[in-house]
Amino acid sequence: MVYFRAGNEEQAAQRELTRDTTLTAWFKLNQSDENAVHFLYTDIPSHYVYEKKETKWKPRQKGGDKIISRLYTVSIIDNKRFYLRLLLLHVAGAKCFEDLRTVNGVLYETFKDAVIAKNLVEVDDLWAKTLEEATESKMPEQLRELFAYVCIYGTPTDVLTFWNKYKDHMIEDFVHNNVVNPENMALNKKF
Repeated sequence: MVYFRAGNEEQAAQRELTRDTTLTAWFKLNQSDENAVHFLYTDIPSHYVYEKKETKWKPRQKGGDKIISRLYTVSIIDNKRFYLRLLLLHVAGAKCFEDLRTVNGVLYETFKDAVIAKNLVEVDDLWAKTLEEATESKMPEQLRELFAYVCIYGTPTDVLTFWNKYKDHMIEDFVHNNVVNPENMALNKKF
């Protein structure tokens, strides 16, 4: 939310454009504090406090062992942020977005390309873990939708294997309702 006085709209908008987020403040911290470069983005709250008014990280004075921090989950539909999140979980000391996309001296065009180059995930392993986790808490229709997203946005190498492994979870509602050919029904459902 942006607050401003009437007539100062332009200044307020400009101020917001230059205001750091916790992520961009982390980049700046890594540029100025040689101790910070050893920590992952998710570890920073144990060692530094984020000052909202100043929009910067400052060294923590005490109590770093009792900190709860959270990096929000991101849907695979939001491809850019999904892979950015993976990099933030594995790359320490980045000073800019380009640092996150650089692997062995090569600057990759996308976060996804950098994740693959870093071998952070075997693409199919990532989607298998995603689907496996979802089977524990999602309803069949939600699983089918997630499966469709994985196929479209995640580009797994062996879709048929994924289908065969998780289809019983995805057709459970159709089987429960005695639908003839529940597999076909699940595959033809539009999202």
